[in-house]
Amino acid sequence: MKTNKGVIYRNIAGEHVLIPVGSIAMDKNGMFVMTELGGCIWQMLEQGTTKEEIITALLEEYEVEESRLRADVEDFLQRMIDAKLIEE
Repeated sequence: MKTNKGVIYRNIAGEHVLIPVGSIAMDKNGMFVMTELGGCIWQMLEQGTTKEEIITALLEEYEVEESRLRADVEDFLQRMIDAKLIEE
C-alpha cells in the first residue's frame, strides 16, 4: 500500500491532518482529521511500511490485543482506500 501523492500529511497543533491537493482536491472537499494512531499509520505508509510491519510496530508500542489492533488497522486502511487516500 502507498499513500496517494495528491494528499499532504501535516501535524497541526497536535492534530493529524490530511489535505487533498491537485486533482484529488476536486473530488475531496476539505481536510481529513485523524487520531494519533491514524497519524502514526499514515507516516509508516509514507515510508513504505507494509500492513504487517505496521501491526508489528504498533504491537510493540501499545498494550493492546493483537486481534483488536489488527481489526482497527484494517478498518483504518479500508476507509483510506475507499476515500482514495491510499492505493493498494
